[in-house]
Amino acid sequence: MSFEGMDESLIQDFLTESGELVERLDGELLELESAEDPADLLNSIFRALHTIKGAASFLSLPTVSQLGHVAEFALDKLRKGEAQVNEHVIDCLLRSVDVVRSQLEQIESGSQPKAGPDDLIAQLEAIAAGADAV
Repeated sequence: MSFEGMDESLIQDFLTESGELVERLDGELLELESAEDPADLLNSIFRALHTIKGAASFLSLPTVSQLGHVAEFALDKLRKGEAQVNEHVIDCLLRSVDVVRSQLEQIESGSQPKAGPDDLIAQLEAIAAGADAV
């Protein structure tokens, strides 16, 4: 891995912690599909994405932090009950986790991670705006 001016151990710590969080997110999002009271899961999912976003921002990885930021806004609406958990929302969140996983793989291979797909960003922004069904 070669990111100019960055401490290799910080990048490795970020990859390790974020990789563990991504794995946890997969399971929690699948649980969310059938949760009768999703509040605790939504809070946990929010915290995990917030952690990844914050660390990515600290490490100057803007494409990772941008996707985390918009997903965080969507999750905040869900946590507040201003948007509803449904199949479309869960699909968008699962896709977000897949993109983050891919970004982590790109970092691990020494490449700058690509931005999240525009259509996914738009869908997350729509959820954050309260348009939870497309």
